[in-house]
Amino acid sequence: MQLNGEIRTALKKRETNEVRDFVFKYKKHWKWFVLSAAIGVILAFVYLRYTIPKYAATASVMLLEDKTSSSQMTAFSDLNIFSNNMRKVQDEIEVMTSRDVFIETVDKLDLNIQYYTQGRVIKVEKYNNYPITLNFIASDSIINNSKLTAYIEVLSVNDFNYWEEKEGNQLPKKKYSFGNKINSSLGDLLITPSLDKINSYIGATIEVNITPVTTVAQNLKRNINVLPIDVESNVIQILYNDVIKEKAIDVINTLIETYNDNSLEEKSLVSKQTTEFLNKRIDLIAADLADVDNVAERFKTGNKLTNIAADADIYLSSSSANEQEMVVTGTELSMVNYMKESVSQRGTYETMPANIGLSDPGINNITTKYNELVIERQRLLKSSNEKNPVVVNLDQQLDGLKESMSQSLNNLGNTLNIKYQSLSDQAARINSKIYSVPGQERELRDIQRQQQIKESLYLYLLEKREETEIATASVSPNIKVIDNAYIVSDTPVSPKKKIVYLAAIVLGMLVPFSVIRIKHLLDNKIHNKEDLLKLFRDVPIIGEIPKIEDKNEKTIKTNDRSVLAESFRLLRTNLDYVMRKQKDKKLNNIIFVTSTINGEGKSFVSYNLGLTLAYSNKKTLLIGGDIRNPGLNLFLNGIPANIGLTEYLQKPDLKVADIINPVYNDIPLDIILSGKIPPNPAELLMSNRLEELFDIVSDNYDYVIVDTAPAMLVTDTLLISKYAGNTVYITRAEYTDKRMLDYPRELFDDNKLNGMMMVINDVDTSNFSYGGRYGYGYYGTNRKAKRVKRRRFDKVKI
Repeated sequence: MQLNGEIRTALKKRETNEVRDFVFKYKKHWKWFVLSAAIGVILAFVYLRYTIPKYAATASVMLLEDKTSSSQMTAFSDLNIFSNNMRKVQDEIEVMTSRDVFIETVDKLDLNIQYYTQGRVIKVEKYNNYPITLNFIASDSIINNSKLTAYIEVLSVNDFNYWEEKEGNQLPKKKYSFGNKINSSLGDLLITPSLDKINSYIGATIEVNITPVTTVAQNLKRNINVLPIDVESNVIQILYNDVIKEKAIDVINTLIETYNDNSLEEKSLVSKQTTEFLNKRIDLIAADLADVDNVAERFKTGNKLTNIAADADIYLSSSSANEQEMVVTGTELSMVNYMKESVSQRGTYETMPANIGLSDPGINNITTKYNELVIERQRLLKSSNEKNPVVVNLDQQLDGLKESMSQSLNNLGNTLNIKYQSLSDQAARINSKIYSVPGQERELRDIQRQQQIKESLYLYLLEKREETEIATASVSPNIKVIDNAYIVSDTPVSPKKKIVYLAAIVLGMLVPFSVIRIKHLLDNKIHNKEDLLKLFRDVPIIGEIPKIEDKNEKTIKTNDRSVLAESFRLLRTNLDYVMRKQKDKKLNNIIFVTSTINGEGKSFVSYNLGLTLAYSNKKTLLIGGDIRNPGLNLFLNGIPANIGLTEYLQKPDLKVADIINPVYNDIPLDIILSGKIPPNPAELLMSNRLEELFDIVSDNYDYVIVDTAPAMLVTDTLLISKYAGNTVYITRAEYTDKRMLDYPRELFDDNKLNGMMMVINDVDTSNFSYGGRYGYGYYGTNRKAKRVKRRRFDKVKI
């Protein structure tokens, strides 16, 4: 748990340092931020000064649900043929913001013709307050699709100069009088002045821009916002911004008016078309109804019908009576036939039935008389016989009656047969008519049904035509204006000063921020101790050497109070601290100074470090260990450079004392120069005499500083690194590539350099890890005491 706490503390500290480094990276360039922000504010002021402000106008309208019959085809709503086509809010917005509506709006307000007057810097548009008016002879269709820029320079109340601009070129000026024809690129043109305004424009130039109506309408459509105030609401808000308040109000009101006119016209057109449709259908239905009536008339006339139901009753009654009569006639005929059989029997005299309902009364009389004679004969035969003359006379009389009866029965039978046949024929006719009644009734009902359908549809269309005519007279608009267009506020919606100034400051500060950011992203150089610490956390970094402002002052002086001198004193202190930790180490006082590549300042650091140590009364020796490219020679004047380390290694007879030269008389600083450049420096440095040299000087001096060759370029330093007790590895700010630091990292990890510690040279004072970052000045300089803070020295990480 304690370890986890330490890890969290370390991570938190690391994050804090990263934030601190990020802030410091930009803080040191604060002057550029201030300058850039100031320039942004100035530019914002100029922008606001010469930008024409825009004002916001708004209006609110409510969509109405059309419940009247004038809604599209509402006359047929009860037929369920057409569905309820109530437009949604979004659909109405699309209609309101359609291209055609904006074109009509532009055309009504003549927005395609704009008048401008030139101010001192910008030109200002005039609206509804024109000093002049342009009247084209050409048709509106030509003007509405043309583009022209014309200039009118008012010379007096009567004269003016006119010229045009075409494809960026100005055409020659021509002088005209107001009211005279002008031959323009769009045809003949008349310019008339406004008498109450033209005097104030004498000497001024008026610019007239004519733009195609479709272009103006498209721009207007992009700049107008039409949106519902809520998802469930039918209220629509219209917003439009313009530099001219009156123009913004007129545009919104005209847009609403145009939309309303179009909706009313659309409804009226639909109603008119509906009426025409109804009239045509009524005429067609009337003709069809007349045809059906004619068919019904012809059908009744052809079938001799008046009332089928009454006729059918008559036919049924006649049929019943006829059948009854046929039964009676048939019964009578049967009785006649029976009596004929009785009469036809000869020699027998029996009574015959009388009053049996025969229609012939003579037969009934004969039958009665015949029965009386038969009864008389039967009475006589009881007391006499058949030969009795009286009986014989009765027989004769009876035979005569039979003969008469037989003839009468024959006549009656013939009559009844004829009658029965006639009744049968009549029954057939009656039954035929009865059987034809259902078919006639069906046909008549079909005809009557057609009559009813045509008649009901005819009456229905008449009714709907009246409803449509009434609805046409009461057409209502689709929307109700809640608030007519008005200016929301006298404060312009654009440009907004606070936002413009804030944006100017932000953008102004963003410029140096971006430049610095890009510079850092592309930067692959080290700049200060912090950059080294990110790569060498386990390597002691013992000092930062500031950039030299005066290139002629490359060395520190006695009692020097400069930042450079203090940096070397700090380097001396940190170096001494490290060396004390390793005091028992052999050759601990021999310090190699090397770097990755040439030009990183190892000779400069070597010499000034030697001076700093000598100023503290430490016996110090400088050795020019870079025998390929001697660097210490640049700091010495008057010391012979023809004898040195090279000669010592080449000539066994030379002693160490022969190549040591004092640098100054008043401080204990000696030097061994590199000498002449040998042809075989690597092999020469492998000589055993070099070990003898270091043994001798290590015993005789407190500090021995060896200026060696760059470790990455040649192998010299690594060949002699075993003689070093400590190695000071030099890097240079804004010079050493971070990618090259992999090499000293490898040297440290492989322990190829003894007691390796690092120094960063040529650091800009603003990049110092402490002094530059926190703004601490050096204690003891000429700055005022109240600005002197405190100084913190680096603690070396071992």
